[in-house]
Amino acid sequence: MSAAAFVHDNRVNQFTWQYPEWWALALSAAAWLSMLQRHAHHRAPMVQWMVMTAAMMFPMITSPLRATAERSLWKRRHRAILGFLIGYVVCWLIAGIVIVLMRVPSRAEVAIGALVIAGAWQLTRTKRFALSGCHFMIPLAPCGWRADRDCVAYGWLVGTRCVVSCWALMLACFVTGHSLMAMAGLTAICAIERYTRRPNQLLLGGALFAAALVQAVVLF
Repeated sequence: MSAAAFVHDNRVNQFTWQYPEWWALALSAAAWLSMLQRHAHHRAPMVQWMVMTAAMMFPMITSPLRATAERSLWKRRHRAILGFLIGYVVCWLIAGIVIVLMRVPSRAEVAIGALVIAGAWQLTRTKRFALSGCHFMIPLAPCGWRADRDCVAYGWLVGTRCVVSCWALMLACFVTGHSLMAMAGLTAICAIERYTRRPNQLLLGGALFAAALVQAVVLF
């Protein structure tokens, strides 16, 4: 092996060690690229919902994914991340099934109402409690079936908090017909509140109300 190849491999190994959640973020990037395709809006609603979930939500769980890897044995850290994602995704799958069964229409006027609901939800105590719960951590067994169980349970724990925290934002994206502009804007709101130490929920709620107002002006 040449010196250059050795240095390259060493850098790759260092990167994957420092950021074990990299492949979950790669799945998110692939989901965003998938949403850009022309035929994306002709998919089944549940498929569209799960692709949107991967695109928008996976970047919001980098901290618990990394924590899961760091608290697992080296040889099973990616298996631990997979277990976490299974528990996490199941929560959003259930939420998607509920929304699809409700047959919420994807229309501009419905989107206005959804943005207003999302803005109001930002200001509730339940929202703030659920958001703080996204940072919870539970003990993980080191090996065996208990380790797999704990990783899935941890993903479920964070997933339930994320659903309670972000359901209104995701609903707003859903009723806009998975508009890329809406997805990008609401992903930015999710990122601000997830990675800011003390997010200003009044400001974020106001941004959603403003978006609803702009949508109303354009529509009417």
